[in-house]
Amino acid sequence: MSPIVSVIIVHYKADAVFFSCLESLYKNKQKVSFEVIVVDNDEVKTIQKDIRKNYPAIIYLPNSNKGFGQGNNVGARDAKGEYLFFLNPDTEIFPESLDNLVHFLQKKKDAAIVAP
Repeated sequence: MSPIVSVIIVHYKADAVFFSCLESLYKNKQKVSFEVIVVDNDEVKTIQKDIRKNYPAIIYLPNSNKGFGQGNNVGARDAKGEYLFFLNPDTEIFPESLDNLVHFLQKKKDAAIVAP
């Protein structure tokens, strides 16, 4: 079954806050199904081992750094969700955040984009 939301996070020199971001996604349960895609734009790929160990369901994509936008496009290529959610690695998700965004988009058929 495909996820409803594909959460795409571009990592670049954000190790300290990056894992707090991931933890918030899984700690603050959401009703909608989601996948997480991490695009690693760092020159030195230091997060892959920790992701594989602690978050094996995450799709990890090593990438050469051609900018934030290009990193998001790399993640979007592999996304299977109906909706794309571009999340900065220095942010955290609150309970029902994804649920509320999806609910809004499903209710407002004329909306093409929404932000928290």
